[in-house]
Amino acid sequence: MVSSCGASSLQRAGRWQEALRILQRLQKPWDATALSTAASCHAQKEEWSQTRQVLQEMTRRKLTLDDRALRAGIEASTATLDWQESLKLLEQMEDEDAEAMGRVMTTLSTCQQWAQALDLCRKKQQQGVLIDVATSRTVAQLLGVHGQWQPLQEIFGNLERRQALGGWWNAKVLDEQRQQRTEELSAAICSARWQDALSLWQEMKSERLEPQPRVFAPLLTASCASSWQDALQMLEEVKQRGHVPSNEALSGVVIRCAAARQWQEALQLL
Repeated sequence: MVSSCGASSLQRAGRWQEALRILQRLQKPWDATALSTAASCHAQKEEWSQTRQVLQEMTRRKLTLDDRALRAGIEASTATLDWQESLKLLEQMEDEDAEAMGRVMTTLSTCQQWAQALDLCRKKQQQGVLIDVATSRTVAQLLGVHGQWQPLQEIFGNLERRQALGGWWNAKVLDEQRQQRTEELSAAICSARWQDALSLWQEMKSERLEPQPRVFAPLLTASCASSWQDALQMLEEVKQRGHVPSNEALSGVVIRCAAARQWQEALQLL
């Protein structure tokens, strides 16, 4: 005697061809178990259209989509880059599924739905769900390629996630982000926006982004335009990074201290 439960057991055991043959012998309309099994079988065969048709029938008949049917639907929708459908199906899952989460995150990033990807990541992180390393690398690469530094930093900016991403983060993402920040810093200095330049410098330090050495001398100029305290602090930071300031840059700091009547500090620099 054939039954939907028998077909379901075969499908769960990876014997989806046999499960499909049993389903074909069942009298229609099929029950929720049979339809869920059929959706999973079609997904395993990468028959995306048939998978979605089965889910549509379950929805039309107001049958509950169990997690197995939802996973099949997510496979189908992500394979066809239907990010809206995949996101909707993921939200219906009762049990967290790292693989399904990874599929949806990758699809959102591929479709450049940065706000949706960031919102989903925030939500899942609040729920204690971790994105697997493979998905992390894929999403981080897509974000980096498209210059989406803010969501990239928010999703993967903590130390644990950077370690999980491995050398790629340090060699690729941080290098590109450092380059972008350095260009912003240089633009602020060239247009004499000293406070903007110093603010960008503080942001780079908070993000642990080391600037290119070519900006150190202009940074000293910017700090001298701010205050003698900023000038001395910047000089110390530049030296700590192993950079030897030019005589011209050093003279600028001395002149700034002297102008503020900070004679002792000025003399110590000579």
